[in-house]
Amino acid sequence: GSKIEAALAGTTTGTFEFVGDFTNVYDNYARLIWIDSGTGGGRLAVGGANASGNVRFALNGGYHDSTYAREGQGRHVYHVVFDSTNAVEVDRLQLYVDGVYQESFGTGVLLNETANSIGGREFWVGNRAGSSRTYLGTLYYAAVYSKALTPSAIATNSAILIANDDGPNPCAGGSTVGDSCPGGT
Repeated sequence: GSKIEAALAGTTTGTFEFVGDFTNVYDNYARLIWIDSGTGGGRLAVGGANASGNVRFALNGGYHDSTYAREGQGRHVYHVVFDSTNAVEVDRLQLYVDGVYQESFGTGVLLNETANSIGGREFWVGNRAGSSRTYLGTLYYAAVYSKALTPSAIATNSAILIANDDGPNPCAGGSTVGDSCPGGT
C-alpha cells in the first residue's frame, strides 16, 4: 500500500481527474486508474467499459457504467466524482468532460457506501496487475482526490488542464501559436 490507498481507505467520496485521448479500449474493462490486488475487478477504479468504451467506475468490485463514450473523442479533461453520501442515488457518480457536467450514473452505489479493503492494495495507472487491461491512446495526466470536487473546482481544474497538462507542445515543429511560442504572434 501507499499513502494513496491510506487516504482513500473507507472513504465515501473521491474524484478521479485525468486528461487523455483514447482511440480504443481492450474489450474487457481497460483500466485508467485502478486500486486492487492481483487481477481483481477494482476496489476503487475508473476505466473503459468493455468494447463500448464508455466510462466505467468500479467500487468494491461492482461496476457502474456511464453512457458517455470517451473513445475517439480526442483529447479531453475528465472528472469522475464519487459521493455516496448524496441522498439521490443516481447522483452518487457524476461525469464531467472539460469542466462540463455530462451525466449521473450512480445507480447501484449504496448510500454511505465506503471504498472497502483498499489498505495493502496496489495502485496502477494505465493498466492493472497482469498487464492485460490496457487502452489505445494517451493518458497525459491523472490525479485522485479523497473528496468529491465541487462543480466550481472541476471547472477551475479543467480550465488549467486544458491550457497546460504537459500534453503535446503546440510550439513543436516550428509552429508559432500566439505569444506562448517563441517568436509567436
